[in-house]
Amino acid sequence: MEELTVRLMRDSDIDFALSLTTMEEWSDIRSDFVSLISYRPAAAFIAELNGQSVSMISAVSYGAVGFIGSLIVLPSYRNQGIGTALMKHAIQCLENNGAEAVMLDAVQKAVAVYERLGFKRVCLSRRFRGLLEGASNGRVEQMTEQLLPSVLALDKQSFGGDRSHFLNGTLRANPDLCVVLERERRVSAYAFASRRNNIVRLAPLFARSPEDAEVLVRELAGRSLGRQLKLGILDTNTEAVSLARRLGLLEDESSVRMLRSSRKPISMSNLFYAIGSPAKG
Repeated sequence: MEELTVRLMRDSDIDFALSLTTMEEWSDIRSDFVSLISYRPAAAFIAELNGQSVSMISAVSYGAVGFIGSLIVLPSYRNQGIGTALMKHAIQCLENNGAEAVMLDAVQKAVAVYERLGFKRVCLSRRFRGLLEGASNGRVEQMTEQLLPSVLALDKQSFGGDRSHFLNGTLRANPDLCVVLERERRVSAYAFASRRNNIVRLAPLFARSPEDAEVLVRELAGRSLGRQLKLGILDTNTEAVSLARRLGLLEDESSVRMLRSSRKPISMSNLFYAIGSPAKG
């Protein structure tokens, strides 16, 4: 009889995890899984069938809010309930850590599965990419230790959870791609971006206006040195979607932002012109 077990992801599992994301043509890199493994409480899990790794999932706890992502099952083991079992494990872990609301970005074909687990559709989570002409702006500053506390405090307030673990990791790996725009001595916009293979992923981008968002996108396009920019946008932010289209970015297949909540629906801030990531929110 086959026995399914779920355990914490380890460093030795990263090659397996990357083989899954490569198969799905996702843009994950090694540091993504290093950051999940080093997060506390535990945020990444592997499913084994008779000792063989067959699937993975991430479940990031931000306290009252949790985010599930990176669910992939090896093709030959699909339609056997493994994905559902992992989802239930992830939900239980997040709720044990105080989550009253759990979010995820679902590929279209999986929406019905998540609905059966109590998730409801919130909006489309769109994906954009493209090469842009860069434009440097003298008011844009590179992220510094002096600016970082203000940025992290603003991100926590606007997102509804503390993402500093992941944002600090992005900054350490890509200091030249993490930028801030100030107006009247306060942070008006900030962006974190990372190089991954032949693209630069912009995640997240916060801005108090479309104009400030465009300044940072153009700045990062210039710093990307010929790589395509890639970003995700919740379509509840119509100004962000309009900006991406006006800039000529191409739209890939969208996902569906879904929410499972024991309280009133949480609001999605329209100040984010790019989400953090489909795996971590």
